[in-house]
Amino acid sequence: MWWAIGIVSAVFAFFLFSKFQAASRHLQLVSAAQNQLRVSFLRYNVLDRKIDDRVWHDPYLLGFAQGSIAILTALFGGKLSTVQRGMVTVDALKGLIGSEYGLVCERSTSLQASQDPEFKRGLDHGVKVALLMSNRPTPELLSDSDVQIALRNAPADAAFASAIFGDEKSDAGPYGAAGGALLTLYLDAHKLR
Repeated sequence: MWWAIGIVSAVFAFFLFSKFQAASRHLQLVSAAQNQLRVSFLRYNVLDRKIDDRVWHDPYLLGFAQGSIAILTALFGGKLSTVQRGMVTVDALKGLIGSEYGLVCERSTSLQASQDPEFKRGLDHGVKVALLMSNRPTPELLSDSDVQIALRNAPADAAFASAIFGDEKSDAGPYGAAGGALLTLYLDAHKLR
């Protein structure tokens, strides 16, 4: 009898530990997603030092945000379900936007459903930047012409980022600086449209 109680207790403890791990991973992913978007959109508004509200109305930038977060949750989400990964996106946006996050989520869903070309372009670019910054590029990505330009521009972009955002010494890995250079390339091109 006592052994049955011990097994039930162990299973319950494992269940609670699993739920705690999932909650912890969720919070880590939300924080990573917010940091990714904060850095991306601060680079878009370099001198403002805050995310401009217009970002949340721009189909390209909404696609970029969605693509970035989707890759982060796919790469680092572990065993999170699709619904849990979706909640990472919602919570990341909620933390960055505040009370208007619901409208932004609806706008993003609508743009995706309508196959908006600017949203799709942003989604594709967000995926590429996040893959590079996560040091997980695919061979196809590395052969992309924009990525080739970013790989050549990476040292200069790292110096620019250091000058703007502070001299943080972090190991971005072999492709992290190229991800920053690709981000700059894409956002600068988008500003000109």
